Amino acid sequence: MKQKKAVIFFSAGLGDALLLVPLVKQLKKKSYSVTGFFNSDMPCRELLENTGLLDEVIDANSKKRQALVSIKKMGGYDVAFLNYFAANKKNLLTASLIAKEIVTNREVKGFKNPGVKITLLKPEENIHDAIQNLLLDGDSEFSLEDLSIPSLPRVAFDLPQNYFALQVSSGNIDIAYKNWPLQNWKEFLSFFFSKYDQPLVLLGNKSDETLAEELKKQFGDKIISLAGKTDIKELMQVISNCELFLGLDGGIMHLAAAYGKPTFTIWGPSSEKLYGYEQFNAKKHRCVRHTLNCFPCNAWIGPNTSKTTAPELCPDHACLKELGAKEVFNQFEKFTEHVR
Repeated sequence: MKQKKAVIFFSAGLGDALLLVPLVKQLKKKSYSVTGFFNSDMPCRELLENTGLLDEVIDANSKKRQALVSIKKMGGYDVAFLNYFAANKKNLLTASLIAKEIVTNREVKGFKNPGVKITLLKPEENIHDAIQNLLLDGDSEFSLEDLSIPSLPRVAFDLPQNYFALQVSSGNIDIAYKNWPLQNWKEFLSFFFSKYDQPLVLLGNKSDETLAEELKKQFGDKIISLAGKTDIKELMQVISNCELFLGLDGGIMHLAAAYGKPTFTIWGPSSEKLYGYEQFNAKKHRCVRHTLNCFPCNAWIGPNTSKTTAPELCPDHACLKELGAKEVFNQFEKFTEHVR
């Protein structure tokens, strides 16, 4: 019998790519050959291409490459999976050319279907995003093991044997609606270093270098800054070998969970029920938030628009600013009693 071929579109950030891993594994259990179609601006291909999870990796990170793939792979797949973040006109057109069937959970207005079969599934509210992806193939059984990716050897950086990974800005310091104020972090870290003799390895991109300098001014060598110094493989190595991840809702949190690391994360307008992991293992994962009546305003399914139509338009970001450092530290102390 000819092996069935599936192609999954990876078109968003690192977190979204990792949340598609359970779908990859599920398809492989069903004896599919699974291809990853990567056209994200983020290094998602580099994140997954050496994990052994995918049978084929397609780099389509330009309009020209995507067009060439459409021609070269025409009709080559039995089914294409596009989750909410991958379903746009360009991707749907490509999928309609390279696959006999498209499965998605997002209806795109204005897309003219050239005739391929499209299965449109209605997403289910109040379930985790990894399960939303699994439902594209009709299953909903999920455990944290389904998210796992192979560990990596220690990174070349001169790091302590034991360290916590720290992220104090999510994606970019300019994304105010996801970021706990720097002053709150300074207060939290003052509490932290008064009790723990534990190195913190600060991660981030180039935009976080100024922020890193601010923290190092106050805390010196207690913070080892790798902000702007790691490529995706090095970032993966740092996370793969840390003891615990301390930070925010974002791609690095998902990476830590994929490596089986404990995570302690601060949440603003996004729903931890949609993206967090405490619901699956409360001893290993803790999501801390200050819940307001307008929560969650940052959600692709069922957003609360009572205060704002988009999180970046929020006038005060109170869900983060009103979350005090002492309260967060108290929760961190209780959390580490179970994981250290």
